[in-house]
Amino acid sequence: MPTKILKSLLVVVPFIIVLALFAVRNRIDNQTVQPEINNAEVLSESAENLDDQAAPVTLTVKLENSQQLTFSKVITDSISASAWLKMVDQENENLQIAFTEFSFGEFVSGINGTAPASSEAFWSFNVNGKASEVGVSEYQVLPGDKLEFKLEKILP
Repeated sequence: MPTKILKSLLVVVPFIIVLALFAVRNRIDNQTVQPEINNAEVLSESAENLDDQAAPVTLTVKLENSQQLTFSKVITDSISASAWLKMVDQENENLQIAFTEFSFGEFVSGINGTAPASSEAFWSFNVNGKASEVGVSEYQVLPGDKLEFKLEKILP
C-alpha cells in the first residue's frame, strides 16, 4: 500500500508545482511593468546627439500637485547622477534632495520635503525619457542628458 501512495504522490506533486508556476507566471504577466533601458544604450545615444561637449544636463522634478521644477547645469565630463544631483542641490536654494544610503548605492528618498507617503510609492528615475535600469549612484551623466524624477505608485 505505501508504494501505491508514493506513486500517487509522484504524479500529484509535479502537477501541483506546474500549476503554481503557471499561476505565478500569469500574475507577473498581468502586472504593468515600467519599461527599462540599458544604461549603455542611453550613454551611446547621448554621446551621438551632442553638438558640443559642454552641453547642459537638465533635471525635471514632477511633484504630486502637478508642479514641475526644472534645473540645468553644464558639465564637460561624465559624472554619477548622484554627484551631479548633489551639485545642483547645493547651487539652488529652492531644491532639496534627500538621499538614503544602501549597500548597493544611494537612493533618492525625498525631493523638496516630498517623500513617498508609504512603501507603495517611490521617486522614479528617468533618463532621456526612459526609465533607467540603474540607480543614481551608477548612472553616469553625460552632457545633454535629460534627467527626470517623478513620484510613482508601485502597482500591486
